[in-house]
Amino acid sequence: ERLGVPGPRATPTSDGERVYALGATGVLSAVALDTGKLVWQTNILQDRGMTNLTYGMSGAPLVIAGKVIVHTSGLNGPGVVAYSATTGTVVWEGPPRQQGYASVSALSLLGTTHLVNLAGTELVGLDPATGNELWTFEWDTWNGLSCAQPLRVNDHQLFVSTGYSKGAALVELTEVDGQITARAVWTGM
Repeated sequence: ERLGVPGPRATPTSDGERVYALGATGVLSAVALDTGKLVWQTNILQDRGMTNLTYGMSGAPLVIAGKVIVHTSGLNGPGVVAYSATTGTVVWEGPPRQQGYASVSALSLLGTTHLVNLAGTELVGLDPATGNELWTFEWDTWNGLSCAQPLRVNDHQLFVSTGYSKGAALVELTEVDGQITARAVWTGM
């Protein structure tokens, strides 16, 4: 990748037994914490024939409920993928969506856990068990450059921001009859 080395551009993550790191070229590795030996490794882009983002993969792996969850480039493939933490096999693949550079996070919203993914043009909530889309909020950014982590404000609100003259928004989630909608309470520069 033209702007740096192929190693991780975000903090590796540990579950107490293994350390998980995602390199800029898409190599996702799990190494034993006590010995440093490779447990499993895969290339999240090459496995699906996807191209890389302009500035490479940069999200920190999220470890939750026995899964390692990472965003891909989303270019001609799933935007988010969950792997078994122990074996590296695919557990689920989320819907196709070009990605940004922020890590997927697990946030408590509307009384349950949502995976929050700031993709290239949308803020998205996913079901951690299945990868199914729960809600979306349009957040179209210049060149898909979404890098900042969305923040939980309370059980039904998130703060999202992006540079490059985009600004920020307070996003509110509302659930009616099992359907979740997301709307801006306010937006600004």
